[in-house]
Amino acid sequence: MFRPARIILALALALVAACVWWFLRYWDVIPPDSMTITAMVETFARINIYAETNRSIPLSLNVLPKREGYANRTADGWGRPLLYTVGADGVITLTSNGADAKPGGEGLDADVSQSYHCRRPDGSLWVGSSMWIVEAEIHPQLGGAANGSQPIRSETNRTSGAAGSRR
Repeated sequence: MFRPARIILALALALVAACVWWFLRYWDVIPPDSMTITAMVETFARINIYAETNRSIPLSLNVLPKREGYANRTADGWGRPLLYTVGADGVITLTSNGADAKPGGEGLDADVSQSYHCRRPDGSLWVGSSMWIVEAEIHPQLGGAANGSQPIRSETNRTSGAAGSRR
């Protein structure tokens, strides 16, 4: 005997199960490009703590202090280590080569980088000061650091928005 109520109930349960599966699978997933930017911001905060404590710039990201309650990631959203450089010009740069792990590219394959001056124009150590992350970030498309000083070198970042931003 054909029972439409049972068929409707079975279809409704299948639909609910599919919705629950989708919700659990995709709701809290952070896209890799956003995770990369978050990892860079957190890494720069840890670089600042290191410099404040040691009065020097870390030689590698492996020596950074851990922050309780934070992910302490030094990897991009694809799980590869962030590239850390300190130029002779005193600019600290973190870079991810994007989804394809190759320099350049477009879309998700594009490089993401953020840079900060580590020294003030007078030569004193800028990193390690309370306002370093606010004052010393290099915004090439804006013509210099956040405080209006001129960049020591230009950076290639994603177009439009803040340095390292994809928006």
